[in-house]
Amino acid sequence: MSEPRIRFHPAAAEELEAAFDWYEEQDPGLGVALVNEVQRALALVRSRPEAWSVSPFDARARFFRLTRFPYRVVFAHDANEIVVIALAHARRRPGYWRAR
Repeated sequence: MSEPRIRFHPAAAEELEAAFDWYEEQDPGLGVALVNEVQRALALVRSRPEAWSVSPFDARARFFRLTRFPYRVVFAHDANEIVVIALAHARRRPGYWRAR
């Protein structure tokens, strides 16, 4: 059986781009480090999507907490696809992404 494909909700893609830009402005190369950590997280999620915590805001969603950056990769999944719903800052507006 093949691994599920990963798709970003358009708003999640915008969040990743905005975070990348902000970190690059703070320290060149830091945005690249963020993207690398998100890619590592998605590789782990793809291999075992059921292993990650269920969101307290929506039982259909799970999240992966990044270690170096204060973000959570919020995702939903089925056998064929993982949808990244949000790249949610861990200290701002909890659950804002629920309507996606």
